[in-house]
Amino acid sequence: MCNVCGTRMYAKENQIGETLRCPDCFTDVAVKAPKVAPPPPKKKTLDELEEFQLSDPGERPTYKPMVETRGEYSELQLLDTKAQPRKEPAAPGTEARPTSLPDTVDPMWNESRLPAAIADPNAATVAATTLAPAPPAMPLQEQDLDEQEVVLSAPVQRIETRTEVKVPDVPPPPRDERKEPSWNDAEWGFISDPRAAGAWQKSPFYVGILSIFTDLQLLLRVAAYSIGMAIVFSFFGNGVSGQGLTGIFTLLTAGLLGFLVLMSLSPCLLAIATDTANGDNQVKDWPDWNVTEWIGSAFYIPIAGALAILPGSVIASMFILVGHGAELFSPFPVLVSFLAIFPLPFASIVTESSPVHLISGKVLRSLRSHGDGWITLYVLSFFIFMIATIGVVLLELGTNSGGVGLIFSSIFAAALFVFLIILYFRLLGRLLWYTKTVPKKVTAE
Repeated sequence: MCNVCGTRMYAKENQIGETLRCPDCFTDVAVKAPKVAPPPPKKKTLDELEEFQLSDPGERPTYKPMVETRGEYSELQLLDTKAQPRKEPAAPGTEARPTSLPDTVDPMWNESRLPAAIADPNAATVAATTLAPAPPAMPLQEQDLDEQEVVLSAPVQRIETRTEVKVPDVPPPPRDERKEPSWNDAEWGFISDPRAAGAWQKSPFYVGILSIFTDLQLLLRVAAYSIGMAIVFSFFGNGVSGQGLTGIFTLLTAGLLGFLVLMSLSPCLLAIATDTANGDNQVKDWPDWNVTEWIGSAFYIPIAGALAILPGSVIASMFILVGHGAELFSPFPVLVSFLAIFPLPFASIVTESSPVHLISGKVLRSLRSHGDGWITLYVLSFFIFMIATIGVVLLELGTNSGGVGLIFSSIFAAALFVFLIILYFRLLGRLLWYTKTVPKKVTAE
C-alpha cells in the first residue's frame, strides 16, 4: 500500500525487496515481506474439556419395590441377586394379623380386614397381646390393570385466541434525508437532477461529464495537442498525395511525430481516467516535466490500443489492397475495432497496475455484475464514433484537395479528435468508478 495516497498495489514473491511505483501519485514504495502470523493456539477437543467429562457414577441404589411383587413380576425377582428371598404364601386362615398400620400403603389392601383397634384409632383400647377373633380372611383377587377398560371423558371445546399485531404504515423518509444512499436501476440514468448535490453519483455517465473542460490546465493541453495532431495530419496528407521518396519520407515524419504526440498525450489521458475513477470531478495529478515519473505508465494506452486495433487493421489493409475507392473506408474498421475491444484491456491494465495483465478477472466479473454500466459505455461510444466519422471525412476531403484545404481540415479534425478522446477517457473513468463503488446488482431468481 502506498504510504502517500494509500493506493493498494500487488506484488509477487520475487519482487520482495524491490520498489514499485504508485500508479496514482508515482511514489516509489518498497515491497516488504508479508508478516507471518503466529500459529493459532491449539484448541482443546471435546474429550479434553472439563464440562464434557463424565462425572463419577457413584453407587447406584438397589431397587426395592414398595409393594410385594405378584404374578409374573414375582418371577423377575429371582433374577435379582440382592433381592430378599421370596416368602411363601401362608395357608388360608393362618395369616398374621398386623397390630399396626404398614409403612407403605398397598392399593390391594382392604381396610375392612384390619382390626377395629387399628382401623379406628379412636376405638376402645384393647390389650396388645390379645385381639378379638377376626372373621375369616377373604382371598385376595388380583386385577390386571392392563385389562381394565379406559373411559375417556367427553371432549371439551377449546377456545383459541389470536393476538393480531398491527404494524403502523409509516412512509419512508424522503430520499434526500437518508443517511446512506441506496443504488438500484431507478436511481441512476437520465432521471437524476443535475442541480442536486451528488447528482453525478446517481448518473455517473450523464451528469458532470463535460465539467472537466472547465479546467484551465486541460484547455491549454487541448490546444497544444490539437496543434500537434494537426501537424501530424498535414504531414500524413502530404505523404499520401506525394510520390517517390518524398512521399515516403513525409509519411515516416508523420509517423514519428504521431508517436511523440501519442506518448505525451497518453499519461494525460491516464490521469483523466484514474482521477475520475477515484471520484474526482477535476484532474489533480497531471504529469509534470519529470519524464522519468510517467514514462512507464505512458505505454499503458498504446499497448491496449495496439491490441484493440489489431483486428480492424487487418480488415483495413484488405480495403487498401482492393483499391478502386475502397481505401476511403479503411479508417472505419479501425475505429470500430478500437471502440469495441479497447475498454477491456485498458480497464484490466489500470486495475492490475501492470501493462502485462491485458485481461483481468475482476474486469471480466464486472461485465456480469455491472453489465448495465458497460452497455451504457458502449452506447455512448457509438455516438462518439459517429461524431468521429465527421473528422475522418474532413481528413479525406482535405487530403484530396491539398494545400490550404488540407491545413484547415487537419486543424478542425485534430481539435475534434482531441475533444472526443478526452470525453471517451472521461467515460472510461466513470465506468471504473461505477464498477468499484456501486454494489453488485443481484438478480432474484
